[in-house]
Amino acid sequence: MVFVSGPDPNTWTLLEFANTGDQLAKNIPNVSKLPGEYLGDSVCDSFYIRPISTLEIENVISNLNTRKSTGPFSIPANILKILKTVISKPLEILYNTSISSGVVPYHFKLAKVIPLFKKGSRSSLNNYLPASVLSISNKIFEKIMCNRLLNFFEKHRIIYSKQFGFRAHHATDHAILSITDKIQRAIDDQEFSCGIFLDFSKAFDTINHDILISKLEYYGIRGVVKNWFISYLKNRKQFVSLRDISSDKQWISCGVPQGSVLGPLLFLLYVNDFNCCSDLLDFFCR
Repeated sequence: MVFVSGPDPNTWTLLEFANTGDQLAKNIPNVSKLPGEYLGDSVCDSFYIRPISTLEIENVISNLNTRKSTGPFSIPANILKILKTVISKPLEILYNTSISSGVVPYHFKLAKVIPLFKKGSRSSLNNYLPASVLSISNKIFEKIMCNRLLNFFEKHRIIYSKQFGFRAHHATDHAILSITDKIQRAIDDQEFSCGIFLDFSKAFDTINHDILISKLEYYGIRGVVKNWFISYLKNRKQFVSLRDISSDKQWISCGVPQGSVLGPLLFLLYVNDFNCCSDLLDFFCR
């Protein structure tokens, strides 16, 4: 157990912060409805990942942000940019082997978690956002995989049309404008409007892996590709780093990494059928 002093005389453990998602997930009550009951017909086509090229890798490396933190087992981004033509071929072999075998390397699944203060008391763990910093080699891989997966979803129009967050050419302001427009129409038609606003606490950290995997298969992620995503989600570890002090490594049994490239897209898939729970309400997601 590693202890670190907070900004005030109270102390809190880094180890507790590493386990926040798992602890919250245990308190989620069981429900009578199965996760797939709101889903209709599944996607017939299966997602195929074509081999990754050195050119794709070099393009992603060229666009890396050199100011961002470096995760475990990483070469600094500025050095990677200098060596991109040299390192792209080994990375191409590594990435394509991972895809064909359905196995994500262990070093890609270790996250350094940095507590980012949001608001309120600095001595409360609930007021910190656990931002995960992953290896740069993993980020390059995830970026390419995310683009492939997103293209598949867009081709089959899988993502809910009124999902405005975490999507290109969509903004959370659009959700507000859509709601305002709907209320204005109701006023014009002399109808009443009622809004229910929900905020999911620690949403990324409490995702159930088994439910997410079942939804991935429903949306066309099957075979070896499905095994790759299972490997991506399972057997992950993380440790918390603060003021040059690090906690012990902890296994992660749920959630997707905050700060990962694939995390937001997997979250959208996880909640994609939320709008199907009622025929009376109109859902705007941000």
